[in-house]
Amino acid sequence: MPTVTERAADGQAVARGDVVAKLTGRTHVLLVAERTGLNVVSRLSGIATHTRRWAQALEGTGAQVLDTRPLLAGDPAVPIIGSGPAAVLRRGQRATPATSR
Repeated sequence: MPTVTERAADGQAVARGDVVAKLTGRTHVLLVAERTGLNVVSRLSGIATHTRRWAQALEGTGAQVLDTRPLLAGDPAVPIIGSGPAAVLRRGQRATPATSR
């Protein structure tokens, strides 16, 4: 069974070349999961980075970045890691400060 050791905390800014995790296990198992794992991490990182940029751009304006739809099934944490507060909206409901958490 592979083990993962995190080298960067959730929400921590990282730069190209930084080691964010260390995976240990049987080579065959790691290679089979490598492409899928890299694709998922790349997607989540891109979403978090984009959300953080928007949140920083809106800082001080009173506007907020809200995640009003799932980006990946069962993972509402990605926008939060990128500094975007979560919002749960019903169909047809508009985003307002009262609807954000």
